[in-house]
Amino acid sequence: MRLAGATVAGVLLEHAQKSNVTRIVAGKPTHARWRDLVRGSLLDALIRGSGPIEIHVIAPLDEGRPPPPSVIPREHPGAWAYGWAVLAIAVTTALGMALANYATIAEITMLYLIAITLASLAGRGPSLVAASLAVAAFDFCFVPPKYTFAVSDLRYLMTFGVMFGAGLAISALTTRLRRQERDALIRERHTAALLAFTRDIAAALTPPDAAAVTVEHLEASFPVSAAVLVPDPEEPGALTAVAGLMPLAPQELAVVRWAFEHKQAAGRGTDTLPGAHILAVPLLSGDDAVGVIAVQAKQDPRRRGGAAVPLIEAIARQAGLALGRVKFAEQAREATLRVRTEEMRNALLSAVSHDLRTPLAVITGAATTLRDDEDRLPGAARRELLNQIVDDARRLERVLANLLQLTRVESGLIPSRELIPVEELVGAALTRMEGAIGGWKVDLDVPADLVIPVDPILFEQVLINLIDNAIKHGAPPLELRARREGAAIVLDVIDHGRGIPPELASTLFDKFVRASNARGGPRDRRGPRRPGRRREHAGRRRAVPGRSPRRSPGRHAPAARRAIDPARAHRRRAGAARCPDPDGGAVSTILVVDDDLQLRRFLRTTLAGHGHTVAEAGSIAEAIDAIDRVHPAVILLDLGLPDGDGLTVLRRFPADTRPPVIVLSARGQEGDKVTALDAGAEDYLTKPFGASELLARIRVVLRRGGGTPAPDVIEVGPIKIDQPRHTVTVAGHEVHLTPIEFRLLLELARQPGRVLTHRQLLREIWGPNAVDEVHYLRVHMGALRRKIEVDPARPQWLLTEAGVGYRLREPTPDPPAS
Repeated sequence: MRLAGATVAGVLLEHAQKSNVTRIVAGKPTHARWRDLVRGSLLDALIRGSGPIEIHVIAPLDEGRPPPPSVIPREHPGAWAYGWAVLAIAVTTALGMALANYATIAEITMLYLIAITLASLAGRGPSLVAASLAVAAFDFCFVPPKYTFAVSDLRYLMTFGVMFGAGLAISALTTRLRRQERDALIRERHTAALLAFTRDIAAALTPPDAAAVTVEHLEASFPVSAAVLVPDPEEPGALTAVAGLMPLAPQELAVVRWAFEHKQAAGRGTDTLPGAHILAVPLLSGDDAVGVIAVQAKQDPRRRGGAAVPLIEAIARQAGLALGRVKFAEQAREATLRVRTEEMRNALLSAVSHDLRTPLAVITGAATTLRDDEDRLPGAARRELLNQIVDDARRLERVLANLLQLTRVESGLIPSRELIPVEELVGAALTRMEGAIGGWKVDLDVPADLVIPVDPILFEQVLINLIDNAIKHGAPPLELRARREGAAIVLDVIDHGRGIPPELASTLFDKFVRASNARGGPRDRRGPRRPGRRREHAGRRRAVPGRSPRRSPGRHAPAARRAIDPARAHRRRAGAARCPDPDGGAVSTILVVDDDLQLRRFLRTTLAGHGHTVAEAGSIAEAIDAIDRVHPAVILLDLGLPDGDGLTVLRRFPADTRPPVIVLSARGQEGDKVTALDAGAEDYLTKPFGASELLARIRVVLRRGGGTPAPDVIEVGPIKIDQPRHTVTVAGHEVHLTPIEFRLLLELARQPGRVLTHRQLLREIWGPNAVDEVHYLRVHMGALRRKIEVDPARPQWLLTEAGVGYRLREPTPDPPAS
């Protein structure tokens, strides 16, 4: 910290009072006493002016003679300054002699004081010379007897003393004012230089830029040559110059290395290696040294009171912070790049996992069905399975082509441009998609004279992707129209599906974004989907060369919450009607929830071949509707649905009111499986899978749920629960329970005598997201006891197992009659 003021003691005490300092520790003076008599004692001034501040005086820490302090060179007035002082007195003397007959002695004395003041502008030395010459000239020329140095009247001696003293005082004041003015100008220049440096260094984006700005401002502010050295990334421990043309000798490099390693200034003007020809100032960023400034001055940097050194140090601090900022910014950019690369990799893996596993599941399932059930399947079913294998093989080919083209684009390859007729591009895309289009009606409106400059391979793939999306998620007919709008060619690929949700319009054409609902609604083999369930809107996907693609608006039907009918839920738990299948299992209604049409086609063919009735849903909303409408015995559920996570279907219905669920997903991580099973899924099958394995798992689930249905009426002691009627009586008196209280009592009554943990009850009644909310359970159990127990404070039936859970006491059998 640097403080400025009139006296050292005064500025120290002023700073201590402003900073609420309560104690000052000062060293014992070791200089001669006469120095205190001449210049004053710093310690005495501190003690007298300290007031409430304690002053502690300590002895020197090191014995012996301390090293001499660094001498700051002073600026001495030149010969012209002394000549100016002599000239001022000579002119004043001549003027006084010319006015001797008109002016008094006092007026002439004032003329000499003015001359002394003018001479003091050149410095303290010229001022003293002018005062001495003024006294001598005044005595010689104006004090009788004239032209001698004799004094006839002793009163003139006092005049001489006053004149000399006034000259000294004026000299001291003038010198101080000039020094303060000079220091103020230096501070102003340094402040302006520091502000300009701060402005320029803030715009530096790389270490060489920051170093170049530092060197430029140092050399512009001082008559110095400068260089900035930073650690060499290729040679650990070495420093390399990144800015500045100043060559450094081996001895100077040693000074720079010392300053870098010790994080202290070294070299000329410092106490460390003062004999060096350079001044080395470390560049610090926090606690780390990030570089060194080497300054080779044409004059000692401590001149003019050492004002240059603070500015060099300030520039070094700012440069160090700038280099640290640039370094951290570069690290942040690298980290951002790594994060984006990781996100891209994860997105690519996710897309590849879904887009590859799903067609592989269809191919594997269809092939295993043909292998294992060839004799059982009718000819039409076998042909359909073979067609599905071919279609999904082509689908895999398109996925791989997309990945290859994506790799080309992401690698920075500039697409080639050729003039290609639009009609030819559309025809090539339709030819490659002929198998997927199938029986769809295709309307074409493409003028033969339209030609566009595009990469034919990439643009054909764009058209194939748009047509593929329309087939997957839209509805026929398919329209392809081309027209000219000014200098652009507009190509529309139009289907008649729901369209695109408005909230996804800005991100629809980003990589790996899936935005559409499945085209088909819930349907089964007994009849088509009921009309009027959805309002459909025409959707449009557009690719325009040189423009951003336009997205059309669309709607999603929200997955509305539905009230749970206990009687319907009981029938659902009891299961749909079953009859034996050829494998010895049972046939039932199975709901397939997946947004992939090809996979649903394969499952429909395979399950129907084994006698099952199949219902389909392509979204969460359609799945919830189908569960309430067709009462499936088993649900085959995909997790990646267009309108949310498939686990929403599991969480929508309590465990005792929903059919068993088998998850079919491309997600094969252990965490995904654990999450789905904890949410209530009975089984988890990773795509691709074989048809035989899927059928076996369905049979296991059906056997597990095909035992004796739960009784409609449960009686435990005086408590009677009628599930279809949703009533509870205690000792013949009906009590009114809320839905939560009814379900809580029902869970306990199904297993009387068994302790059900807090987490079990919370999961079954409130769902897996509430397993830690034990206070829910305590509140409703307290209300249930007040309605069931005779004395809720001492319950006889609803018992608490401290720290574990609750149980409904099993009634004790009556003892046999004697």
